[in-house]
Amino acid sequence: MLHDRICGEIFGRFWRVDSPAGVSVNQTLYRRPLPPDATEFSSAAGRQLFAEALAAGGLDGYFRLAEQFHTQAEPEFCGLG
Repeated sequence: MLHDRICGEIFGRFWRVDSPAGVSVNQTLYRRPLPPDATEFSSAAGRQLFAEALAAGGLDGYFRLAEQFHTQAEPEFCGLG
């Protein structure tokens, strides 16, 4: 399917992981680990970065953007909702 191939090509550049038993890496993007140089948003370091950016006034657009967030209804569709 073209959609799956495009998503695999886009996200495959960023995530390289061992696939679970019996599942091809190209078959799922769900719950893949972040690249080693990325900071998890919910980690202590991520929260510290967020707090520093908030205190510095660098998150003016964040809250408007966060209000628009919703999770995917169908995990196989990787586009924005």
